[in-house]
Amino acid sequence: MINRMITKSYKRLNNNNLIGNLIKPRQSIIYNFSINKSSNRFFTTNNNSSEINNTQQKPTTTTTTLRKDEIDFFNEQSQDWWNSEGTMKPLHRMNPFRVNYICDRLKIYNEKVANNPIHLPLQGLNVIDIGCGAGLLTESLSRLGASKVVGLDAAKNNILMAISHASFDQKLNENIENKSLQYIESTIENFSIENNQQFDAVCSLEVIEHVDNPKQFLEYLTKIVKPGGSIFLSTINKTFLSYISAILGAEYIFRMVPVGTHHWNQFIKPEDLKSYLKSNNCETTDLQGLVYNPLLCEWDFTNDLNVNYILHAIKK
Repeated sequence: MINRMITKSYKRLNNNNLIGNLIKPRQSIIYNFSINKSSNRFFTTNNNSSEINNTQQKPTTTTTTLRKDEIDFFNEQSQDWWNSEGTMKPLHRMNPFRVNYICDRLKIYNEKVANNPIHLPLQGLNVIDIGCGAGLLTESLSRLGASKVVGLDAAKNNILMAISHASFDQKLNENIENKSLQYIESTIENFSIENNQQFDAVCSLEVIEHVDNPKQFLEYLTKIVKPGGSIFLSTINKTFLSYISAILGAEYIFRMVPVGTHHWNQFIKPEDLKSYLKSNNCETTDLQGLVYNPLLCEWDFTNDLNVNYILHAIKK
């Protein structure tokens, strides 16, 4: 049985059809809505993101980093995002580590937050979460006092689920109503073209391994970072161990995540990620490994970068 799973997984690893599947880029969509909490229905009122900076709508890009197969996959998974014991359990367990890492690095590198109260470490910052899913990290950033938080995702169902979940929390719902928390359906390339706004911190965690052309993805991402601003990225290394762990183990043996969540040929080596950042005038200041114990369902930091890793970079 194990041999059959290995053979099936290895065929996926070498399937060239996984590289393509692009779709036409779309304009960004902001969901300004009223919500009936008893029926959980949404009412959209705007179909562009020019409201972010009150500028005239610009044409969308003719190229895209979006992969249709990935968007379709995560649209199907959207209802399980907030089930902490479901297929997103590893992300739920990882989130506290990611949030602490972001806050700790910003406290070191951004003077704005140096004297913030402990319960509001992000007060005064504008932050964007690219590939936000249903808002797992985005909600944390908003709760921790960021002046403005944008959750950006190309999967419509993820955005609707994010709005729905936040609307049932009094504080987060207030943030949505006063627009200090905003969810937008868009790709990074369209958002960067349609908006002139730059952010103090740009986060894109467990995302870049799901996009087409990661180098181009980072070119667009770095454009929306203020000079001196922070970039936070986490992903999976391209090693034999990552194939065994993140695909064979996590998807086929332990069934921690759905089969098809990851594709080994989309994983990225840390040195390549650092190189892409450097070519966009960004300096990597920290790089740490993340290790998951499936028996204890716990994450921890490690010096081993062979599988999961997280990095912090500063735009010069």
